[in-house]
Amino acid sequence: MIGISPEKAREVFQIPQPWEAWTALAIGYKGDPSKLPADLKERELARKPRKPLNQFVFTGKWGQPSALAR
Repeated sequence: MIGISPEKAREVFQIPQPWEAWTALAIGYKGDPSKLPADLKERELARKPRKPLNQFVFTGKWGQPSALAR
């Protein structure tokens, strides 16, 4: 996922120089949306449009869709 704060990540996880955090990955189990506040519940249950894999999973060269994405 994007939108992380590299400096906050450095502080929280004690990442030494010259290393930098550029991305993050959420790992875990999906929670129960009914336990969320109303605004977060609405966002969680909203449809999340996704691009087809063949638009960004390439092989061999840029723009050539991978057989795994067909």
